[in-house]
Amino acid sequence: MLWRVDNVSQSLTLAIGGVAPPLIAFGRVAGARLGRAPAAFVGATALLAVQAVDLEAAVRLVNGEVLLLLFSLMVVNASLASAGAFRLLATLMTRGTLGPKRLLALLVLSAGVLSALFLNDTVVLMLTPLVVRAARRLGLPPLPYLLGLALAANAGSVATVTGNPQNVLVAVGAGIGYGEFAARIGPVALLALAVTLGVLLVVFRRELRGGRLVVAGAATAGAVAGAAGSEGHVAEGHAKDGIEGVPVGATAGPAPLPRVQRGRLLVSGAAALLMLAGFVAGVPVALAAAIAAALLLASHGRGASLILKRVDYELLVLFAGLFVVVGAIAATGLPEQWLLGLLGAGGGALSGQVGGALGSALGGAAAGQVATGPAGLGILTAVTAALSTLVSNVPAVLVLLPALALPTLAPPAGTTLGLTVAMASTLAGNLTLMASVANLIVAESARRLGEEVGFWAYLRVGVPVTLLSLLLGWLYLAFVA
Repeated sequence: MLWRVDNVSQSLTLAIGGVAPPLIAFGRVAGARLGRAPAAFVGATALLAVQAVDLEAAVRLVNGEVLLLLFSLMVVNASLASAGAFRLLATLMTRGTLGPKRLLALLVLSAGVLSALFLNDTVVLMLTPLVVRAARRLGLPPLPYLLGLALAANAGSVATVTGNPQNVLVAVGAGIGYGEFAARIGPVALLALAVTLGVLLVVFRRELRGGRLVVAGAATAGAVAGAAGSEGHVAEGHAKDGIEGVPVGATAGPAPLPRVQRGRLLVSGAAALLMLAGFVAGVPVALAAAIAAALLLASHGRGASLILKRVDYELLVLFAGLFVVVGAIAATGLPEQWLLGLLGAGGGALSGQVGGALGSALGGAAAGQVATGPAGLGILTAVTAALSTLVSNVPAVLVLLPALALPTLAPPAGTTLGLTVAMASTLAGNLTLMASVANLIVAESARRLGEEVGFWAYLRVGVPVTLLSLLLGWLYLAFVA
């Protein structure tokens, strides 16, 4: 027997499940502090220890395809970073004469595009030191650019399966291919990026005021050179001591491009392009990414160990533990009941239509016509965003996917519901500083370089960006896509 279904087992599961997700989301419960990955592992082990789930069931709960995809993407990203690809891209994207507002627009677009192609957490980890140093040398306030980086990384990652971990979960769980995912939800990412830029320009209109131009090529290249020693890692630094600002309006000529390892850059770039081509061609995303990662590790020879050291193994442990914890909770049947109650809480005809449709879906019938209509998608967007804010987006998606039973639905309904969950869980990450890992990476990386991204400073931008983005995302998926 894989599961114990008695009342004692269910109570133990709910007790452990009630503590683990908040601890994973906030890093503390009742004064106890523990990292996200250790909390997930402790929670999964506790379920095994009390025999709420046995070892065989726990192994089955862990989605190996998702873990393989995440590991492979991190290997590809690490290879590109070690070759200097991100430093080179940051310099190329800001060469030429730009105003402060145009520079912000270029940063938002660049961060969004890179986060769509690669994991957003990796992108912000690589770019945050570059943004801080470039802003200082240009004599510009770093805060709007740091916020732009964090918000755009989350917004841009909506576009593709590989943009963030929750998209991976949805795509694998609902069987959505890379091309279909990007075609259906990519425009939502563009809308969210436009909202991000618009809100930043309004909120920081005074800080970004002025018609004088900056020569981004010289200053940014200097910033990149200053950050080059970090090799993509967060470097320790000091606030403004010893950093000479370049005045707005500087007219220095273009500076040399940063140093890169050309051979490794060509190999890493070719492998990344091969991986993306496989995605578009319909090759399973985990397989395409694994092939690219294997080729890169083989090409590095003995240096492959250095690439493997850059892999975020804590993220893999976090996901493995979450699979077990959330899977055990889902097996109690309570998440489905809770979700049905929320989706049916609107009262009247809406309550009956949405609740009935989702109930049929959970029962395996091909419902979805009402559930994937504007009203149903709107409520699902709100529920997903709220849950993602409370317990973080990855745990929220792991709870919602079993309740929605996407594989049992006909492709149009299952795909639409899955994309709605992916959209809402990702865009909800822009609400507060604590709502996504990418936000925390930007804040912590900037702090180590002497720049503070405060909770309230983030909130005054994050709230309007999130609400407007979610509204546009719902409207697009409900009425256009």
